[in-house]
Amino acid sequence: DRIVGRSPAAALQAAEHHLQTHPNDVRALREKAEALALLGDKDHEVETLVQLLDLIPELEQADLLKRLSTLSQLSQIPSVRRALIAEKLKIQDPSLSKTILVSVVEESEDRQRPDALLALASLEIDASPDSAKSWLAELFQHYPLHPATELAKKRGWTP
Repeated sequence: DRIVGRSPAAALQAAEHHLQTHPNDVRALREKAEALALLGDKDHEVETLVQLLDLIPELEQADLLKRLSTLSQLSQIPSVRRALIAEKLKIQDPSLSKTILVSVVEESEDRQRPDALLALASLEIDASPDSAKSWLAELFQHYPLHPATELAKKRGWTP
């Protein structure tokens, strides 16, 4: 409570001091991340946000994920975990789910890429058929023998 209302530097110092004895204190980590954001320390803010993701319930992760996306740092989360998070968010927050999946697709050598392409097509098949076809075209072109491509074929989805 004493951290609130202080300058960002003072809040950061207080949070770090508290975290020395309570390293997994979610509230102190949030205060630290906010102070780092105000101070413009992107690298340490990202590190703190990723640490927070391991400590807070899934239902509370959306804001952290959006901030990591704003910082273009979703790649700091392993792609397998991002794909799982996106799957869990697809109903609650389809836009964030799509953003997370796109972050996987942007990593051209990632093993999760074909599955992310299929998931993106699945998200958009009804709302945006042209976009879904684009994701499917990429899936079919680059991964013709991948199980994700086979699943798309079984669903009757072709580019």
